[in-house]
Amino acid sequence: MPKKLRIAIDISSAARPDRSGVGIYTVKLVEALAQQLGSSAHITAHYYNFLGQQSIAQLPRSPNIEYKVSRLIPEKLINLVRRVGLNIPFEILTKTRADIHLFSSYLVHPSLFKTPTLCVIHDLAYIDLPDTVSPKNRQDLISFVPWSIKYSKSIITISEFTKNRLVEHYNVKPEIVSIVFPGIDHGHFYPRPNAEIEAIRKQFKLPTDYILFTGNLEPRKNILGMLEAYEQLDASLRDKYALVLAGSRGWLDQTIQNEIKRQQEAGVRIVQLGYVDSAQLPALYSGATLFVFPSLYEGFGIPLLEAMACGTPAIAGNNSSQLEVVGDAAMLVNSESSQDIAKKIGQVLADKALSKSMATKGLDQAKKFNWQISAMRLSKIFSKTSL
Repeated sequence: MPKKLRIAIDISSAARPDRSGVGIYTVKLVEALAQQLGSSAHITAHYYNFLGQQSIAQLPRSPNIEYKVSRLIPEKLINLVRRVGLNIPFEILTKTRADIHLFSSYLVHPSLFKTPTLCVIHDLAYIDLPDTVSPKNRQDLISFVPWSIKYSKSIITISEFTKNRLVEHYNVKPEIVSIVFPGIDHGHFYPRPNAEIEAIRKQFKLPTDYILFTGNLEPRKNILGMLEAYEQLDASLRDKYALVLAGSRGWLDQTIQNEIKRQQEAGVRIVQLGYVDSAQLPALYSGATLFVFPSLYEGFGIPLLEAMACGTPAIAGNNSSQLEVVGDAAMLVNSESSQDIAKKIGQVLADKALSKSMATKGLDQAKKFNWQISAMRLSKIFSKTSL
C-alpha cells in the first residue's frame, strides 16, 4: 500500500472574514488539492485565532483535511519574534510531522526535521511599487523573503510576470520556480439570470446601469485614477451609469475616501458597498455593464477572471500580470493616465457591438483557468519536491 503523503499548510491568509486575493488563492487551491489527492494524502492546515476572538471565514471541509488552530499565540507575536531573530519551527505550531510544508504567503517557518519547504510569492510590489505597501509589511518582506527563498526547496509564483521578476531581482535559478496560476470556480462564477441580478440590485439599492470595481480600496488598485477618469466622463454617461465600488477599506485609503466624499457631495453617483461576500459577487458582476480594474500592479488579478466568467466586459491595466489574465479579451488602458481610462470607458459604453464582443471573448478566456488545473500543477510540484 503506497505511503500517504502528509502535507502541512499555512492557511492563515484564508482564515479571515474579509479575504484578499491571497486568501482566496489559498482557500481555493487547498480545496481543489484535497479533492484531487483524496485518500492518498492527509493535509494539516494551520491558522491563528487568538482566544477565539476572530471571526473565521468558511474553510474547505474534507475527510483528508485537519485544522490546527493556534489559540494561545497571537499572529502578531509570531511576527514580532521573527523580527528579533526567532522563527518558530512549523511543527510546533501544527503539532505534526509532515513530508512537505507549504507556505501560501511569502514567509516560511523552519522545520525541526528539515522537511522540504515550498513558498508562494505572489508579487514583488514591495520592491517595484514600495509606496503602495505599508511600511511595516514592506520591511518584513524585504527582510524575510530572501530567507524564505534560500530556505525553500521550491518557489511557487502565480504568474509568469512574478516569476520573471523573482529571477531577475533575487537571482533565483529559474528551474526552482514553478507557476501555479489562480483558477476560477465556474460552478459559482457564471452569468446569472435577471432574477438574481434584480435581487442583488434591490439588496444593495443599486441603479439599473452601473460600472463596477471590486477589490481592496488601496493605492495599488489605482482607485484615485479611476475616480478621476469617471469624473471626466461625459455628463450623459455619468447620469446613466453609476460607479460602484465593492471592497474593504485598505491601507492608506483616507485620500481615496476623501475623494469619494468630494465627488458624492458634488453630485457624482458613486456607490460604495464595502466588503461583498463571495456568494453575492456573481450577480453583482453579471448586473454590471462594465468592469473596470485599472490596477497599477498585480501579481495576477483574480477579479478580472471573475468578471469575465460572469460575462461582463472588462477594462484592465496594461501592466504586470494583467496581460496574462485577460489575453486579448479585455480593453487595456494606461493605468497612470486617467484620460486614457476615461476614453476607453467611454468607448466601450458607447459601442454595444464592442461590448458584446469583449464579453464573449472574456467568457472564453476565463475558461482557460480553473482550480483543478492549478491543483494538478501543485501536486506535480509536490511529487518532485518530495523525491
